[in-house]
Amino acid sequence: MRHIAEDVEFLVNVDSEIAPFAASASGAAEVRQRLQLMLETFYFDAFVFDAVKLCDEAGTAARVAITYFYREKTTNQHLDGRFRLNFYLRDGEITRVEELHDSGYVEAFARLIKALTATMERTP
Repeated sequence: MRHIAEDVEFLVNVDSEIAPFAASASGAAEVRQRLQLMLETFYFDAFVFDAVKLCDEAGTAARVAITYFYREKTTNQHLDGRFRLNFYLRDGEITRVEELHDSGYVEAFARLIKALTATMERTP
């Protein structure tokens, strides 16, 4: 969080009503809360930086391709895939992040977890 601007915009292309762990955030405090929710929701089996590309000579934008393997903590269900992070920087601070997923896949996983936990709660 040391290099995150206080007014950072963290945009995610997933419906946060369906998948709160993938919510967009405005400001460093909200980003911190969102990252904490990820840590509370998942075990991180892998988080691999597949490719990092600087988009301009000034170093004000970068793209990162990520492969991930998570396990949801209450059900032990696996969520794995790839996503892209686009970073925009100003004066050495990250001012904007775009996290681009297969939103339908992430939202379907969130629905599955909701259904499984509801079943677990009803099962004696």
